[in-house]
Amino acid sequence: MTAQYQKKLGELAKEVISVLVALSKQGVPLTAETLAKSMEERPGVDRVLYQVSKLRPMNGWEAFEGSAKELEPWVERLRQALERVVNHLQLPENSVFSMRVHKLGRKLAQSMTLHELDRVENQVQELLRDFRDEISKEQQKLTELLYEVALDLVETEREYISNLVRENEHLEGGKFFAEEVDRNVTDIEASIWQEDGFGKLRELVRDRIRSVRQAIMDRRMKEEELAREFQEKMSVLRGQMEVSNKELIDIQRKAEEDPLTGLLNRRALNRRLKTLLDEVERTGPNGACIMMDIDWFKKVNDRYGHLNGDKVLTAIGACLKSNLKPKDAACRYGGEEFSILLPEANLEEAFRIADHLREKVKKLEFVYKGEKIPVTISGGITDFRKGDTAEEVLQRADKALYEAKREGRDQIRVG
Repeated sequence: MTAQYQKKLGELAKEVISVLVALSKQGVPLTAETLAKSMEERPGVDRVLYQVSKLRPMNGWEAFEGSAKELEPWVERLRQALERVVNHLQLPENSVFSMRVHKLGRKLAQSMTLHELDRVENQVQELLRDFRDEISKEQQKLTELLYEVALDLVETEREYISNLVRENEHLEGGKFFAEEVDRNVTDIEASIWQEDGFGKLRELVRDRIRSVRQAIMDRRMKEEELAREFQEKMSVLRGQMEVSNKELIDIQRKAEEDPLTGLLNRRALNRRLKTLLDEVERTGPNGACIMMDIDWFKKVNDRYGHLNGDKVLTAIGACLKSNLKPKDAACRYGGEEFSILLPEANLEEAFRIADHLREKVKKLEFVYKGEKIPVTISGGITDFRKGDTAEEVLQRADKALYEAKREGRDQIRVG
């Protein structure tokens, strides 16, 4: 069995090296995601991995201690392949990540045993995972900043429109003034024509009146033209405001959305919870909060990989959201922990909802290479009380969740 295992390990190493060479020629940045995707596209990889998993000794690498010489060429090729991966990582200079890359590079530049290589490989995976998490945090901060800038731009646009409205009101006032002058001039003209024996004076005044009326007409035409231009500007600005509002709503949604699960994030949770507690102060106690946490999730990550762990998180997030009312809010609180706000539920109803969600999660099917992944979830609930702060509500629910974990998991407790 040892010889067969070595043979399959060699085939797997060839696949890895072929993928690395292809990615290097294409100039594709080497990350865990690009490597995993390329490996998935190669038809022979799944077959070899399956055969390796069947042949691998139960006691791990220790079974090969007697044949270390035979493994040395393959260990060296794997070391070189991993060294190329690390050397191609382009991480920010003068950061903790670049320091970790340099440290790993120095280790991989030396010959090592299979056990040492296995440890270094785990360190590389951990580095890539930490860097991915850091990038996600930075993207979230950038989205929140964009949201704040968009708010300022919309406010500026509104002020501009207000100024235009005041300008239009001024134009309307000028129009009324012109009408008043025209009426007064008409009265003057009528009184002059009632006088006798002043022909020349009448003619002179009449000419002046014509001039005044013409000036008024010219001004009115100008004002009407300005009013038309103003209305056109207003129409354009209203259209731009509608677009800006839609973009602002989209930015706000992204700023308050967890990118992995599509649920609300912790920022949205805090905002909504504060709104609900303010309502409790005005109208009296009503509503509840559920805190839920996936049982033994670290074991899922360690055994089946973080990509499959992410799939579990995404599926559970969709399950929670699809089994709640539109007014309820499901949030990813952090890691494998979720929070649910129920604005219209009392404690008894919240317990029933939480237990229903627990059963739904338990029935989800997760399969990895023909092996079923068992997944359960525990929960703690509490109701909203007069005088509550958001922190107090979350602490009570979290304490109840801890009780559910301590008493065996896959259950709901009240706090």
